[in-house]
Amino acid sequence: MFYLVVLIFVAYVSLESLGGIARFGGFSAGYISIGVSLQNQILSLNRFIGFMIAPLVGFYVDTGGTSDDVFKIGLIGGFFGGGVLILVFLWWGGFSSFFRNISIAFVEDGYGIKAIIRGSKAEINVIKHRLQNIRLNYFIAQFITTGLAMPSVFLLNIVAIKVPEYSATLLQMTTLISGFGNLILNFYTNPLVAVEESKLTREEAESSHKSIFLGKIFGMLLLSPVIICSSLLI
Repeated sequence: MFYLVVLIFVAYVSLESLGGIARFGGFSAGYISIGVSLQNQILSLNRFIGFMIAPLVGFYVDTGGTSDDVFKIGLIGGFFGGGVLILVFLWWGGFSSFFRNISIAFVEDGYGIKAIIRGSKAEINVIKHRLQNIRLNYFIAQFITTGLAMPSVFLLNIVAIKVPEYSATLLQMTTLISGFGNLILNFYTNPLVAVEESKLTREEAESSHKSIFLGKIFGMLLLSPVIICSSLLI
């Protein structure tokens, strides 16, 4: 169960990161709306995976898992998840080209399995671009969102074990923290990106998306461990 939770958490972190690249892939093909649709599909699938984590951690605790075990799961999952994010970032060009092909196939063949298969088989044309500049507003917003929301299930489970009289309240707060992260994403980051995609060049838009992605990486590798380690103060 220990390794299963770690594996699902790493999958949750890495799959979520593909949403922004899918959106950029649609944008680079000239089909912003398709990119947004692909992003929403990936995020919806990812939320389903994320919903599995809390019950699994709860079951693990109920069957003998200790607060130290949950602490280790959070740290190990966070570092492995951050490592996967780095690998995805390094192959940004390949993933964005893949989603670009999918977007084009949807337009030419219509939405369906046939278009997905065709787009998946299309040649991956990796176009390398430099990160022109780090957009600090995007970076900081995503740094906070990822660093707070991702490890919250582990932190709150640890605190619930140590403070059992408030366990129900603490575990319900996972939803609240996740909701706070979604507010930042859907009322600040995504709308701002949508406005800028309408007027920026491809290179400028890519810098914005990559700034968001870097915020995920640093949030996962720097802020997330701090959040989890704060449980040691209790």
